Amino acid sequence: ALDMYYLSNVESTKLIGQYLKVGRLDVVFTHLRTVLHQPLSLSPSKLQKLSDILLQCYILQRLKDKESFDSMESEFDSFLANNSHFDQEKAMILLLDHSLFDSFIKFCCNRKILKKGLEKMGACLSFFADLR
Repeated sequence: ALDMYYLSNVESTKLIGQYLKVGRLDVVFTHLRTVLHQPLSLSPSKLQKLSDILLQCYILQRLKDKESFDSMESEFDSFLANNSHFDQEKAMILLLDHSLFDSFIKFCCNRKILKKGLEKMGACLSFFADLR
């Protein structure tokens, strides 16, 4: 089925959406890794969009099945450290919203935005403290 989608030149994001609807995160990972392996073949906006989706997929996999994520955690850390195409602000919010504090701190350290990250984390924690 995947070959048929490729042959029909369906929009990549539509293909991803279809596989996510049926819970095939493994296929989405494979597709995104393949497409993002050749970043020069993509427009900057497409590159950012697909990188954002891959980040969300990593987080979804982490939340869905911690044990299976353990085998891809170093890959996720490498993605956070080396992919400069996803939206940094969205990444910070996603990591905080899902309580992925270790990844958040590593991300902020790698990007040299630790001060900003700690301020954002403090604001987030303050918000939750106010809810009590």
